[in-house]
Amino acid sequence: MRTLIRNLMKPATIANVVLAASLVAITDWGISSARQEFDSSVTNDFTAAALLAKIRLHGERMRRFEKEMFIYVANEKKREGYVSEHTESYGKLLTDLDTALAPSGRAFTDADRAEMMNWKAAATFYVGEFDHLVTKARQMHLAGTSASEAGRLSVEFNEQIKAGKDRFATLLNGAGKMRLEKEQQAQDATKRVNKTFSSMVWITAGIVGVGGIGVQLLLARREREAVELAGSKLRASWSKPSPAPRALRMKTSVA
Repeated sequence: MRTLIRNLMKPATIANVVLAASLVAITDWGISSARQEFDSSVTNDFTAAALLAKIRLHGERMRRFEKEMFIYVANEKKREGYVSEHTESYGKLLTDLDTALAPSGRAFTDADRAEMMNWKAAATFYVGEFDHLVTKARQMHLAGTSASEAGRLSVEFNEQIKAGKDRFATLLNGAGKMRLEKEQQAQDATKRVNKTFSSMVWITAGIVGVGGIGVQLLLARREREAVELAGSKLRASWSKPSPAPRALRMKTSVA
């Protein structure tokens, strides 16, 4: 009887195994999908946005030191201090640009790198114009220049850098625009990760609910079948005639 019941319960056991395997598969799918989206978001888009923010920051610092240099063009000590700051920021900008342009990196696309090559060319042109004005200021021997003359020179230098700074604006504006795009992509990826987890939860809940009900129904059915079968066997055993006692059989045979 026990063997019979075990045989009847085997389908329910198999159903539990199938249900567990389905849950494992769904969980693995959800985790893998979320990991891919998370890696894409953090490793690529957030990294790119951070690097673009640094590039723009270095560029803005260069413009600031340029303006300060023009204001103090007749003050050699301050002028050279700002020239040095300008040069240092330019070096950092080039380092970050070269990092972004590295072909092995995954943070930027080929189209992004093509645009950044234009930024690099714009920065090179701007710095060339700035260096030309620095050389000009050094050759003018401006010690003792009056305040009014220094002011006139500041305006003159600012006008002469116009072509350079206008072209350099392509880097500043482009880096800012691309940073916003990368941040938006990262936010979209985060939403997709959350959506994947939500889908996984709902699918898992559905399978657990439907599968659980199905297993319970199957168990109930098998239990009824086992009871009915056991009852049938019991009734069949009751309906069979009982064998006569041995003593009665012996008397009958003697007679």
